[in-house]
Amino acid sequence: MKKALTTIIFLVCIGTFCFSGWKLYEILSEYKNGTDIYHSVLDEVTVPVPTDSSTPSGSADSPETTQVQLINLDALKQINPDAAAWITIPDTNISYPVLTPDDNYTYLHTTINGKQNKAGCIFVDCRTENPFANANTIIYGHNLLNGAMFCELTNYEKENWRAGHPLIYLQTENGLDTYRVFSCYKTTDGSATYNYNLQLNTDEYQNYLHMVLNHSLFASDISPSAAEPIITLSTCTNDDEHERFIVHAVKNNT
Repeated sequence: MKKALTTIIFLVCIGTFCFSGWKLYEILSEYKNGTDIYHSVLDEVTVPVPTDSSTPSGSADSPETTQVQLINLDALKQINPDAAAWITIPDTNISYPVLTPDDNYTYLHTTINGKQNKAGCIFVDCRTENPFANANTIIYGHNLLNGAMFCELTNYEKENWRAGHPLIYLQTENGLDTYRVFSCYKTTDGSATYNYNLQLNTDEYQNYLHMVLNHSLFASDISPSAAEPIITLSTCTNDDEHERFIVHAVKNNT
């Protein structure tokens, strides 16, 4: 009787292990399909780098931008009219289109080409009136187990990694903009971090900047003024359903 019970427990454990392994395989396979979609999109919309110039046309006047691959935004909009920008953090997996949807749900599990996939899209909070021009543009992306989408944002809490990735690039119809990371921290969804209705050159916005600097996991030598727009990147921590990891970066106007 004892031997039979042991055998049953063993078989149940094996069955549970196999089922869990299969579910993990399904999840990772779906993530890979999503990643493949974005690799294909990147190949389709990449602008060839001129061989006779060290600085790509349309980039900022800085040697820093030579490491950023420019995107044909018109071609990108042909894939999806909601595409409004391309975000890049050099030497990471973060190189994706940024969409401006009518709601904050459609692209949670829908890719840029309309495929249902848990990778979803990188997208701007739909309540933002003037994306990339107003005081605070909030951008969402998933934290996937395979390192895709906004997964690597959580590395900003590591000093060495943060020092090696101080810049974020956004290419919009107005050109290629450089943003400098000045704050990162954990918060909860719906917190004061997600204030999308801020206006430049106001006390409210200056107070917001003070708040995010005070929350930061590191002391930055960058202190944005109320005249400078920022981007707020948000992703899940995967530790708690409501916990989010935040990275703030200020637009470099020099």
